[in-house]
Amino acid sequence: GGHHLDAMFIPCSRGQSLGETQDLETSTSKKIQAESFVNAPTLIWCNPNAAYYETMVYQAPVLNFWLSRGCNIFFFNYAGYGRSSGKPSPSRVTEDGEAVVNFLKSRGVTQMGIYGRSIGGITSCHLARRFPDVINLLI
Repeated sequence: GGHHLDAMFIPCSRGQSLGETQDLETSTSKKIQAESFVNAPTLIWCNPNAAYYETMVYQAPVLNFWLSRGCNIFFFNYAGYGRSSGKPSPSRVTEDGEAVVNFLKSRGVTQMGIYGRSIGGITSCHLARRFPDVINLLI
């Protein structure tokens, strides 16, 4: 069976209403739980090994850099981390990344950037190669 990914979306503008939380079943049979969001460039954050997106609360300057430049930020925890179900593996992180990009595309996001550190770099490079139609930036 599929699993769900725990995710968080931060809009670039204050006061934007994101709607209700939704589950989306992707083509890889995974469910992503995230809020509906606005159509703006979105940076997908691919965590380093054994990290959780929740630790980004300590990285306010990094978040503010992107938000102040008009980019939304989309965080997610890989399978087996945080509230994401499933079991982690090196191949699973790229599958999880694909599920995120497909989810964002299904919501109308057409401009994405990818940031990856450590094992997140593997995911980021894979996604940039796999989705050149929507990924315009690789960090």
